[in-house]
Amino acid sequence: MDSREDTRTLDPLLVPFVSAASDDDARSLLSDVMSRDLVPIVRQVVRGHAATRDVDGAADGEDVEHSVLLRLTHQLWRQRGDDEPIANVAAYVARTASNACYEQLRERRPQRARLHARLRYVFRHHATLALWERKDGGWACGDRGWRDRETVLGWPAVAEWRGRIAVPDAVESGSEAGRLVRLTEAIVRALGAPARLEDVVTLAADALGVADGPIAPELTASGELVTPFAPDGLRAPGPLADELFDQQRFLARVWSEIGGLPVRQRVALLLNLAGPSSQDMLSLMPATGIASWAQIAAALEMDADRLQALVPGLPHDDHTIAGLLQVTRRQVINLRKCARERLARRLGFERGARPGGGR
Repeated sequence: MDSREDTRTLDPLLVPFVSAASDDDARSLLSDVMSRDLVPIVRQVVRGHAATRDVDGAADGEDVEHSVLLRLTHQLWRQRGDDEPIANVAAYVARTASNACYEQLRERRPQRARLHARLRYVFRHHATLALWERKDGGWACGDRGWRDRETVLGWPAVAEWRGRIAVPDAVESGSEAGRLVRLTEAIVRALGAPARLEDVVTLAADALGVADGPIAPELTASGELVTPFAPDGLRAPGPLADELFDQQRFLARVWSEIGGLPVRQRVALLLNLAGPSSQDMLSLMPATGIASWAQIAAALEMDADRLQALVPGLPHDDHTIAGLLQVTRRQVINLRKCARERLARRLGFERGARPGGGR
């Protein structure tokens, strides 16, 4: 991008990066902006969502956080091209992180995602309730008269109401939809102040007994990756073409650095390699010519037959990888974390690093 163009509408945080004379300079500047200004926003949004999950919340949050950082690296790098300038990068990052959290919720917690969507509808169409966007990119909800309040209840305050809100009788409410409306009204009355939508969803899920475990992607006989979406068998589509293109370019860079990792870090990283929607990413490498299955087997230090037996289950969970490495699940998580941090430094952004620090 010509440094003389579009800088009036570009967020000042991004101007030095976009105007950098070389890609090497731009990469260093982007790393500084990411670590100093954007990573804390991502972490706050993702951990806020993960805090209200009952199953694997912390692990889910770490996966989403990492995926959001990868996605943002791609998206922000396009600012040096022809993309429309981002005027408020903090809001953009918060919205991207919040959307990624909901994508994961929809994929892994379909029942909770359905309740989330129904509650959004109730707040949007109720005569006295409202839903509005927060400054951090998430959503607040409550009485319409509370929309001008800048603060919302934190999770500890909301969590005190878990199990204490009675579910209205279905007969008295007139219908299942009416029952949800009455429950929503009861939650708002109990809280007495604005709250995050995801926290209200948690209270409603507890009251209604809504719960479901993770749903893993499946590899069909034709090689198509699909994710079961609902109990009636509907399936979510795979990643979009432009997303795949970005992933391919990034994977090419990742693969060039993976060989320098210790073998156990390679195994923990590659066998769990997943995209923003939990899709298998390792199989993209042979499909796009980045690395052959033979090269992947060599990187994992296993024979081709053993690797092929693992392919249908990709990406594998930590328990499976722990069994392969004969270590604990926590050790697998730590191995992958170390691998990600090393790759992050090599690829131009570091989570939580001090700007200008050693890379």
